[in-house]
Amino acid sequence: MNYLDELKSWTPNRWAELMKLNGEFQLIRQATTQINPLLSVLGAVFPKLGTSIHGVTRKLELYLGKWKLFQWFGMNTVLIFKNIK
Repeated sequence: MNYLDELKSWTPNRWAELMKLNGEFQLIRQATTQINPLLSVLGAVFPKLGTSIHGVTRKLELYLGKWKLFQWFGMNTVLIFKNIK
C-alpha cells in the first residue's frame, strides 16, 4: 500500500462508514476544523504570524467545514457519533 492508497482508504467518510457498519452508532455531525494546509507550516516557521492569520480565518474555516466538499478535504475532521444500542 502506498500513500495515495492510504489517503483514499482512510478518508473521514470511510471512518464514518466503519463506525456505522454494525448498526451501533449513528453519525450526528461531521465538520472540518482546519482547511488551510499552509497555516500549519506558516505557524511552525512564524508562530506569531500563523496565530494572527488563524485568528482571522478561523470563523471562515468553521463555516466552510460544514460543507460536504470540505468535510472530505479538510485537515482536521471531527466526527460525532451517538451510540444507538
